[in-house]
Formats: sequence, structure tokens, C-alpha cells
Amino acid sequence: MRDPMHNISAELPAAASLANSQDQVTYLRQRVADLEDRLQHETWTAEHTPPAPASPMPRNTSASTTTSAYESLIEHLTGFAFTIRVDPKYQTFQLEYLTGTLTTQICADLFSPELWQHALHPSDVARAMADLRQLLDGITLDSEYQVRDTHADYLHLRVVAIPEWDATRQRVQRVVGAVQDVTHARRLEASLRHAQRVLERRGQQRTVSVDQHNTELLDDVARRIHAEHALHQSQQWLQSVLQYAPALIFIKDLEGRYILANDRLAESHGLSPQQMVGRTDFDLFPTEIAESLREDDHNVVRQGVPLQFDEYVTDQLGNERIKVAIKFPLRNDQMQIYAIGGIVTDVTDRRQAEAQLSQMIGYDELTGLPNRTFLVGYLSALESNPKDSAQVILFIDVDNFKLINDSLGHSAGDQLLIGLARCLEQAAPPDALTARFSGDEFLMFLPDMPVADALSLARAVQQQLAKPIMLADQPVSAEVSIGIATLDSITRTPADLLRNANLALHQAKQRGRGQIVLYDEYLHRQALERWQVATELPQAILLNELELYYQPVIDLHSGLVVGFEALLRWLHPRRGLLSPRRFIPIAEESGLIIEVDQWVLQHAIQQTAAWLQARLLHPTFRVRVNISGRSLLRPDLIDVVVNMLTVYELPPSYLELEITETVAIDYTDNVVAQLAALRAQGIAVALDDFGTGYSSLSFLQRVPVDTLKIDSSFVRAIMQMRESTAIVESIITLAATLGMEVIAEGIETHDHALLLRGIGCAFGQGFWFSRAVPHTEATTMLGLRVLHTATPLPCCNA
Repeated sequence: MRDPMHNISAELPAAASLANSQDQVTYLRQRVADLEDRLQHETWTAEHTPPAPASPMPRNTSASTTTSAYESLIEHLTGFAFTIRVDPKYQTFQLEYLTGTLTTQICADLFSPELWQHALHPSDVARAMADLRQLLDGITLDSEYQVRDTHADYLHLRVVAIPEWDATRQRVQRVVGAVQDVTHARRLEASLRHAQRVLERRGQQRTVSVDQHNTELLDDVARRIHAEHALHQSQQWLQSVLQYAPALIFIKDLEGRYILANDRLAESHGLSPQQMVGRTDFDLFPTEIAESLREDDHNVVRQGVPLQFDEYVTDQLGNERIKVAIKFPLRNDQMQIYAIGGIVTDVTDRRQAEAQLSQMIGYDELTGLPNRTFLVGYLSALESNPKDSAQVILFIDVDNFKLINDSLGHSAGDQLLIGLARCLEQAAPPDALTARFSGDEFLMFLPDMPVADALSLARAVQQQLAKPIMLADQPVSAEVSIGIATLDSITRTPADLLRNANLALHQAKQRGRGQIVLYDEYLHRQALERWQVATELPQAILLNELELYYQPVIDLHSGLVVGFEALLRWLHPRRGLLSPRRFIPIAEESGLIIEVDQWVLQHAIQQTAAWLQARLLHPTFRVRVNISGRSLLRPDLIDVVVNMLTVYELPPSYLELEITETVAIDYTDNVVAQLAALRAQGIAVALDDFGTGYSSLSFLQRVPVDTLKIDSSFVRAIMQMRESTAIVESIITLAATLGMEVIAEGIETHDHALLLRGIGCAFGQGFWFSRAVPHTEATTMLGLRVLHTATPLPCCNA
């Protein structure tokens, strides 16, 4: 066997027999031209050959590509090609190299220092072994070494090598490469450098060049090996995508014949990828569907851009499927369309889920009616496409729903809402939209109805809903309030229509149960004023435009001032002095009531502390402050109140918080805990407007209060109605039994005071004693200690 490290030029007789270096260069250029022609032919063939049906990539693809590269190297290079095969089991390496027509194999430990020390120049041993390790780690090699020949001379060899990974990409399984003898070129370069130095010493500057064609040729081959390796890797990736992508992938020619189909597409038709080739959509689908698909293909070709289509097809089981297809043109080097590619995704399940989600989002689960979300979208669509017809909204609220729900249970409440929904659907015209807006609020949108007919419909709805239905084995009638708004000069858009109907409903509920209110100019002005008040109130708090007035609470037996109720006023810069009725409801709706309550608490405590320091207060004196339901439910309420008392050094016994009977009923469980915590701090609690709500004896036993305040409506009626006197006497007796004090509100005459004192009421307040006055006049009252009530004082609304 010939020594592979022998002068390699001798192994290429065709090149070695040429007369000189210039002839070798000419010969090599001819061979390179042949190689380029061959590569162009292979490229043209690959571009014009239809792709094979989608199937796993053959394992020997890389090997055949590499063999082709070997042949090109052997035929055209002054050197040899080699392969290093790595055996992981025995940790040995098999070196296979080809020179001319010979193939030689060596099985050796390539990391043996003795091997390299024998073969290489000492200065190259360490670098060569390091390069080999990097090569086996997957890093491409392009380097030059001095190799010992049989005559103990050193040849300059350039080595280019590329690693190939195994299928798992965890290790390098082999290395392919080429070697070129560049000794002659290096010796010429050395001679030229020596000559140049001689010329420079003689003062002559010359430029000398060396034909580096062999080196450039090796660079070109190395680039081709890189390109073929990358192409092979890309093909593997493409095969993986075709095989595992969760989509149907295909390529058709311009006649509609499939020239590629992945496994999923073929399986959807009960075929293999090979069987799909050559078929058309007319072979796979009914004619109507196939023609539609074909038209989609034509549109892609005509427009020359990717297009997306919804396709409705029938599967093998006869079920209709919805598919989204993205189709795109494929172009050759001349930018001519020669095929159509497509990626198809089955979206049937997703569309069904979207429809179910839309149903869930846009419809009320309990009643099945459209909900608020659907309604807002519906009205928005109307706003973008306005109509000239009369549009009306009925906004419907169940007045007694909370009572029914609390008394008979949530299940009965749900059944009531379902029954109301069915009743409204039956009463509504065919073109109406009936929706559940929220809770116990319903809405009926009438796209073409005069307002007079809408009023008649509202009355009919009230009458229909008033008919008893059986809930929890009991007959129950629903009482409803209705607000109505119609498109006019004030209400111009569907959004205005909804808002104004809601405002009309709000007004209806303020008037009492079972009311119908039509939104009009008066309500419009009222709404504007409410908006202005809501906008100006925060600034009023900051600018101290709020002021406390104090109405005295009198001991009906001694005339002693035993307390004040702190009542809020707003000294408005344009509207004058506003009573709380003008702005407290707006503060409650807007959420500002918490800030207002805190302002009142702070100033009432501060003023009472000043009176205490001035020694004007009786030991049983209390300042009484109204507090809203929102403030009562504040988690930090106790801390806020106790902190204020501490800051102003006012004992808790001088403060009493008043809550309304309605607030106590609406939030019973939470209220009980808060009131108990307040009383534990020594702060008294009063139940205001007692007798106007639905409280019972059991309710009073649960709610920890110190004082009952009899509503003024009973006090005003005691002189005319025997029943009112009996009610007041019952309240006084009940309070005494429960250990509570009683204060009668609204005492306007001397007779009222005498009668109340006669039936056992200890305390009272009202215009007979005094109107609510500023703190300066209240200070004067405390100085008098006892109010003389022989004649009534001027009065105003409290």
C-alpha cells in the first residue's frame, strides 16, 4: 500500500504530466468549468422535477450527497478526500481516505500523541490535536499543517473538514473532508519574499503576485460542501414539518393536480401521500365543493399573492367541517407562478367553541335573554347605522324583588326572574329586543313605536306582571317601576336612549312603587344639575364650602339640651345654601359619600370637643352624626373614628352615629359586626326613621343599637289618627323593653310635645324647639342649657 503522506501530486498523473505550473492551472480551470456545468445541470433538474410525496426522509440522503462531493474532490483537486468514522462504543476512529482510485482505511486512536508526533512538524502537533477535538465537538475545520513525507521533508497541506451529527444531534458520528498539497505555493511565496527583500535592499520596488488558483478552488469546494450540508439539513427540517405539523399541507400544479401532500392531508381522505399525487379536488370532493376550491386556486394565481379562505367541506363520515386555508403562489427563478401551495387548518371545533363562548358572553345564563354586553353592542351598531324610525326603550325594575328573594329564598327569586323574562317576551312586539340588564332590571328596546304606544305597552306589562304566580307554594305578584325614553331633540343616539331610560327609572323609583316615568325636558335639566353637583362637590370639600348646622335634642320633661344632630349644608357660591337633600343622594351614587361622611365626622367631633373644653356640655350630652351605608361598611371605620376622638380628645360617650333602618336591613350581617365594634369602643348607635321600613322585633334584637328615632310622619299624624298614636306608644314600650332610648322627630307644636311626653317619650327634636342653626347659635343654646318653648321658634327644613 502506498504511503498516504507521499507527495500527493504524484497521485494525479493527468495533472503531474503537464509541462509547468501554468499548464496545471489551465488544466484545473478546465476541470472546474466541467464541475460547474455539472452542478448547474443538477440544480436545473432539482428545480424542474416534481417533489416526491411527503414521507420520512431516507437515512442515506446525507451519505449519497457526501459521495458526490468525494467524487468532485478526487477528480478536480491536487490532494485527497477522507472520512473519519467515530465508534462511540470502543472510542476508536476509522480513517478512510481516497487518493486517485485507491481507498484506504485505518482504525486507530487519533488522539494518540505518538501518531501525530511521527506525522507532523513538532510546532503543529498540539494545534492539530486541539483542532481535531473541536472538529469532533461539531466545529468546522479549515487549517494548514506541515506533514512529514517519506524523505523526512515537510509538506504544507491544507485541510478542510465538516462534522456530521447523528440523528439525535447529540454526537458527531463522522467527519468528511479534503486535503490539498500547497507545498509548491508556499515555497514559491518564500522565494518571492526572499527576492523582494533583495530588490528592496537594492532600492527597487516591485509588485509580484502568485497565482493562488488552487487555494481558491479549495475555498470554492469547501463552500459547496457547506451548502450541500445546509441543504441536507433543511430537507430534514422540511420533512419533519410536513410529518408533524397539525395542519394539512399540499402543493398543486396549475392544473389542480396534487404534486405533494403531507400525511395528515392524505389520511383525511383515506389515502397515502403517494396516492394523493396526480389527483385533483374533483377526485376527492363533491363537484360543488371542488369547483369552489378550484375557484380559490384561480384567485391566488390571478392576484399573485397569498389569500385566506373559509372552506366548508364534508368529511368521510358525512359531517360538515369548517377549514381555514391559506393558499399562496410558488414562483421559479423567472418569478413565474408554476404551482400553488396551501396550509389548511380545521377550525370546526374552535368555531363551535367561539359560538358557545359568544352565547355565554352575550346571553344571560338564567333567563336565556340577551344580556347587558349584547345590548351595548347592539345599540353601538345602531349608532353607526342610524334609522329615522321612532326608537323607544322601556327600563323595567322589580320593586319587591329583594323582599321576595330574602323571604322565599334565592331559588324562588330565580324562578321569579325566569317568569318575568317569559312574560316580557310574550308582551313584546315581534321586532323588539328584550334583555336582562342586571339583577332584577330588564330592558325592552322597541325599534319602531310611537311614545303613546310605548306608554300603553308599559301599563300592559305592569298589569301582566302583577298577576300572581306560585313561588315556594305561595302566590306572588311582582311590582315593577318603568322608565321610558324615546329618540327626540334631547335623546339623539341609542346610547343616550339607554342612559335617559335609566334616569327615568331612577325617578320612577324615587316616586314610589309601581310608577311609570317618561324622560322629558324637566328630567333632562334635573340630570344636568345632578351632573354639575357631582362635578362641583369634590371641590366644595377642598374649599370648605360645606358647613355643619346643629338641631338640638331636648329632654321633654326638663327642657335640657341633651344633644345636637349635626346636619350638613353646602354654601354654594352661585346657588346659595343647599340642604343635604340636594347633594347627599348624588354623593351616595358617585361614591363621594365616604369623603363627605368623614368631613362631617371630623368637624362634628372637633366642635363637640371645643364645647367640652368650654364646660358647656351636660354629662349625658351626645352629638349625633348621620353615617351612610357605604361608610358603615368601611373596613377601617372603627380606626378612623377612634383616631378622630383621640386627636381632638373627645371621650367616645359624647358621640352617637345614626344609621337608617333601610341601611340596617340591606346589610344586616355586616352591619351587626360593625355596630358591635363601635359600641365596644363606647360609641352609641341610633336607628333613624324607625317605623318606615320592614324591621321586626327579631331584627331589633339582632342589631345592637342604643336609641330609636321615631319618624316624623308618625309624630305629625298622632293628633289626627288614633292608629298613629298607638304605633308610637308601641314603639316607646318596645324600646323600654329592649333597654333603648326613644327620640321623637318632627315635633312642630306644643301639643305634639305634651302628647309625646304624656305617653312616655323622653326626648324629642323639631321646629317647635329650634331649627338647625350654625355652631355659633348652637353655642348660645348650650349656654342657656334649658330652652323655653312657650312660643315656637322660626323654622326651616332640616
